[in-house]
Amino acid sequence: MPLLKRYFLYIVKPEFLLLLGMFVMTLCVYAYYVFISPDVMGVTHYHGFLGDAFLSGHTYLNITPDPRLFLLSDPFNYVENESFRLHDASLYQGKYYLYFGPIPALLIWVPVKLLTGIDLADEVLAFIFTSIGTFCLFLLIYFIATQLKTGRRWGHLLGLVCTLSVIGAGTWLPSLLRRGHFYEVSIAGAYCFLAMGILFLWIFLQNRKKYFWLGLASLCFGLSIGCRLSYLISGIFLLLTLIYIFRNSINRSIVIASFIWMAVPMTICLGGLGYYNYVRFNSPFDSGWKYQLAIYKQADPDFHLYVVETVGLHAYKYLLKPLTWSTTGEFPFFSTVRDWGYYPSPETEPVYGLFTNHPFAVFFLLFLCDRSRWKRGTQETRFIGLSLTLYGSMQLLSISMFFFSTLRYSVDFSPWIMGVAGIYYLHLLKRYEQSRYYIFLLAVGGILAAYTVFTGTMFAHCGAARAC
Repeated sequence: MPLLKRYFLYIVKPEFLLLLGMFVMTLCVYAYYVFISPDVMGVTHYHGFLGDAFLSGHTYLNITPDPRLFLLSDPFNYVENESFRLHDASLYQGKYYLYFGPIPALLIWVPVKLLTGIDLADEVLAFIFTSIGTFCLFLLIYFIATQLKTGRRWGHLLGLVCTLSVIGAGTWLPSLLRRGHFYEVSIAGAYCFLAMGILFLWIFLQNRKKYFWLGLASLCFGLSIGCRLSYLISGIFLLLTLIYIFRNSINRSIVIASFIWMAVPMTICLGGLGYYNYVRFNSPFDSGWKYQLAIYKQADPDFHLYVVETVGLHAYKYLLKPLTWSTTGEFPFFSTVRDWGYYPSPETEPVYGLFTNHPFAVFFLLFLCDRSRWKRGTQETRFIGLSLTLYGSMQLLSISMFFFSTLRYSVDFSPWIMGVAGIYYLHLLKRYEQSRYYIFLLAVGGILAAYTVFTGTMFAHCGAARAC
């Protein structure tokens, strides 16, 4: 059956209408936090500054640094420059740059500006990227759920509702959008392109002669790096795909063709990013982070971006740190304290644990303990599940080594771990559809999903600028 016809049959099913309904509800949640109840810290336009720079034909911002900066004995002294700096911009040879990736400005801000004249704020860019990424992740889950469909349609639909709801609102995405600043745009853009790349990779695995989809996946992984440099880890998907094809194909030409299609787009993206850095800082490997005007002097020889000693503490915060219920019982019901300490492990935003507060993630732990690894699932389903597990774990390790912890970095790993939890939950429904435990499994999944969504949406009301 031709690939397009197969996917047309997918989208005319009632389950797809359910997906659309869930996505509209998720969009309403996102839009509420972006446009109706944004954080008190206000709106930024940093990616608009970068877009204006591109339209002017250069990479530095069209903002002249305050001359008083250069009168200081050290312009990078965060105590002395506080009143003069453009916060978290990079100051290099008398000009401002952004150490964030250029892709959000290039692919969204610049075309919209040229076509409509509209100057998109950073919060709108974050909303666009998060919405597209979530829709792609919804589609991936839907296609996998179709293969795991049970004979009890009502139970299958309830399982799909649970899975989609926790992915859309039960991770930290609502909190990310509550303060859609330039940091969040980079994270949301990387999330978007990674989700899109995984979706295209899944489509390719259904028909491994359609190399176009593999090329699109590679391109999307490369664009995710162009949004956020830490997404270099996304290359693990291409490496695992090559290993998977090599192990399941006796045709050498298929392996070679697959390698070319996955290597070329990613290489072009990395080459373009390297050239962008070279034009700005005379080195393809210098993103400008050490030139930031921030609350730390990152150019100091004693400063280290990654600190191995913080791994245990930060992993605890991201995975296990509990939220405390408010003693007054007032909305939004939770209370937490931001651990604002000194370098190397402060919290710039309140952080809380995935497994203790988003309990639907327990299905991810069950997946790790399941030696059968979904014997009833397809090879492609197992491959995607294991790949997401490895990628999410690597991102968690990476941000745990970072010198501070912050809520927004949770988006680097939580959607993928929650995605595996949802896929495995649907697999359990398939496994036990004829068992007396089926209703119990549905009830437990529904309760855990409801509390997960409750936690995610309620904490988003707290905002990034303050504790609940």
